[in-house]
Amino acid sequence: MHLLFEVYIEKWGPKPDYPNEWAYATAFLSYGTYGWIEEWINRGMQESAETMAELLSKNGMK
Repeated sequence: MHLLFEVYIEKWGPKPDYPNEWAYATAFLSYGTYGWIEEWINRGMQESAETMAELLSKNGMK
């Protein structure tokens, strides 16, 4: 999981050239989304990817 985390945050996480406010928001969203995915995997991926996308959307991640 740590390799996935590193790649995910490198791709979707905050960048050094972002203004502070944008970096904080990007960190919040990227780390939270990663945690969501990791928890889904740890629980055996019982829901489909489509269901997870719907749940993310219902929780403000459109």
